[in-house]
Amino acid sequence: MGLVTNLAEFCRQHDYFPTYRCRVCQRTYTILTGTVFAKTRQRPATILMLLRGFAKGESTARLARELDLDRKRLGELRQQIQTNLYDTLPGELMSGTAFEADELYQNAGKKSTPHRDVADPPRRRANKRKGKGSYANDRPPILSLISRTSHDVRYWVLEHADKPSTRTIIEGNVPRGSTILYTDEASNYGGAHSQHATVCHSVKEWARDDDGDGKREVHCNSCEGAGTALRTFLRTFRGVHKYYLADYVATFETMANAKRITAAVVQRICFGDRQHTKDSGAAGGAADLLTVARSLMQHWQAGRQRSRSIPRSIPAQALYLTSTLYQEADRTKEKCDAILSIAILATRRFLGTVQSIAP
Repeated sequence: MGLVTNLAEFCRQHDYFPTYRCRVCQRTYTILTGTVFAKTRQRPATILMLLRGFAKGESTARLARELDLDRKRLGELRQQIQTNLYDTLPGELMSGTAFEADELYQNAGKKSTPHRDVADPPRRRANKRKGKGSYANDRPPILSLISRTSHDVRYWVLEHADKPSTRTIIEGNVPRGSTILYTDEASNYGGAHSQHATVCHSVKEWARDDDGDGKREVHCNSCEGAGTALRTFLRTFRGVHKYYLADYVATFETMANAKRITAAVVQRICFGDRQHTKDSGAAGGAADLLTVARSLMQHWQAGRQRSRSIPRSIPAQALYLTSTLYQEADRTKEKCDAILSIAILATRRFLGTVQSIAP
């Protein structure tokens, strides 16, 4: 029997992309394998239009109508893409010498979630609750931080805009030393940075010149403008569920900093935070597995700064199982590592960090 030269005789072909066969595992793949578009059978032009629409902030309903696609499937695809962008947001120190910080409060309830409780009816109009908002009262605060030097902007969706959360974020993103932070008079910024200048919006002070050079450098108008642009971006969707708000904000932050769709942005959209590397044998795979397991436990116990304590790219059920077993186990390193590895092995196909695990 001769070798099979035509893959169409041996496997299912993709309609628009060439199919290849791996010489090691003999499995077939296309250039979409391992991406968020792996299970789609759309034309390349349709995929490009989807990428452009999601990056620009077009609503799912409008994209479904224009491209004649299923709205529910597009909604799931949008969640995957925005989760990838959220998981790959930068976390290193920002560059620059002058920074601005400000917060805004965005109405975000439980859109499309049935309200079974009579005491918790759905809102018929906008949220008109007085006072500062929080995640609990459907007005989660969004903290923005801008570098005047690089013009990069970062956002965090918080439970509360309190002093500990604000200080933790500023200390983790603004370099210490010869840098200065400009904010308004809100009390949550007090003590967040060693060199700190404020303007008092309550007395209609929007900018001030402290050094006498004729330029009013003390202001946070850049954050105010960025917040207005963010609200315009979110307004297209006619309301966002507060659980997914951080994903929409991450999409806006990505495109605001990238300015255009680059190869790096496409890689973040398609692959997220997964690392496509070859395994270095069973020992290397097990070591990577335990590293991922310990990282998951850190996320579970300490929580994440950006509104959610669990990354949705990993099944929450597996994290719950891991946490439960971890709490019940003896606090010995070997037993904890074994339990963590078993829990992650059960969900290894959801984790792109490890390609294959030896039995």
